[in-house]
Formats: sequence, structure tokens, C-alpha cells
Amino acid sequence: MSTGPACTEPAGLAGAVAAYCRDHDLLPAAGPVAVAFSGGLDSTALLHVLAQLLPGRVHAVHVDHGIVPESHGIAA
Repeated sequence: MSTGPACTEPAGLAGAVAAYCRDHDLLPAAGPVAVAFSGGLDSTALLHVLAQLLPGRVHAVHVDHGIVPESHGIAA
């Protein structure tokens, strides 16, 4: 159990993402973070939340996974 000051995390989805990333040691303490981004709703939400949590550190990397037949045209 920690004896230091309590860590304040954002509420809602951002708080859940922050807690999950912390608990699973997914994000580096400093430096850039690349996020695979297809343009779908889920990757857009993830990109938005991570940009809030890590201002100035998040870089979107577009990935066309080819699941939606029109995805290539949308990405172009």
C-alpha cells in the first residue's frame, strides 16, 4: 500500500484508460507515444483519450486494416 499522495485521475473513460495503462505498465513515463489509428470510432476514441492524458506526446499512425471494403478509399 502506497503512503504517498493519492494520484488524481480523470473520471469516466479517460480515468478507466489511465488506470488500465498504469496497472498494466503500457505507457512510457516520457517521450512520444504512437497510436495505431484506422479512423473508426474505437480508434478515434482511443486517440482522443490518450491525447487528453498525454498532451503533446501522442502521434497517430494511420493503419488501413482492410476490414471495411471502403477503407482504402476513405484513407486516401
